[in-house]
Amino acid sequence: AVEISLPDLKRDDRRAASLAAELAEAGVEATTTPGGRGQFDVFADGRRVFSKHELGRFPEDGEIARLLS
Repeated sequence: AVEISLPDLKRDDRRAASLAAELAEAGVEATTTPGGRGQFDVFADGRRVFSKHELGRFPEDGEIARLLS
């Protein structure tokens, strides 16, 4: 299971929805959960695979799907 953790901000909601749609095309189901301020993390089976805080950026198109394959 993939979980996208983000704050309750509209611009990040769009990013999360776009990422969830991208993952769905790759056959991966993703859900969003509330996170801390400025957070945009992606977890797969409880393991963090992407952290905006650590990398200082949002994921690039296709990056999460590549990390999960």
